[in-house]
Amino acid sequence: MILCKLFGYFYKIYIEINKRKIIDFLPTIDLKTNDERLSRNEDKIDCSICLTDIDVGKQLHCGHIFHESCLEEYLLENMNLKCPVCGFIIQ
Repeated sequence: MILCKLFGYFYKIYIEINKRKIIDFLPTIDLKTNDERLSRNEDKIDCSICLTDIDVGKQLHCGHIFHESCLEEYLLENMNLKCPVCGFIIQ
């Protein structure tokens, strides 16, 4: 019984470490300098998690962009590795 609880604890730590590694490997997007839409005075991009403007964020393979801290918190609180907007599996 104790062994099962210990295994569950270490498995959660293992998952958290892997999620942090995934976030580190995602491309960082600087929207202040790289986004053509901003240079044409279109609307700024908002983080779908905290609903505030993004200047620098992490882009998932599906194209959605989030603040790094918001994405990290979301992934650590949820046991799945899916985009919070479209459900695309984060690899």
